[in-house]
Amino acid sequence: DEKHAPPPIGKEPWAWITPLLNTKEVTLMNQIGMDATIFLRFIRMCRNMFLILAVIGVGILVPVNLTNFKDFSTSSEPDTTEWMLRITPRNVFGSPHWALVVVGYLFNI
Repeated sequence: DEKHAPPPIGKEPWAWITPLLNTKEVTLMNQIGMDATIFLRFIRMCRNMFLILAVIGVGILVPVNLTNFKDFSTSSEPDTTEWMLRITPRNVFGSPHWALVVVGYLFNI
């Protein structure tokens, strides 16, 4: 059935990306139907929301946690997981927690 045939792609493993990004929504509606087109639109919306929230979260919370980290370790040997502890709010106390509250509130609006 030529009406529902996908566009031709190359033989490279990544060749499917260009037709996917360049195919218009009207063409998708005719080829795969309204349900699949709405599903793709929903997935795109989820991706965009995740990217925006991730950039805001990393851009605001990681610097707040890094600058306000209190080191309570007593060992002198370097810890390989220390960088992960520094970017989490585990050892952050006091007023820097308001940044977590504000960002959490903004995420839920």
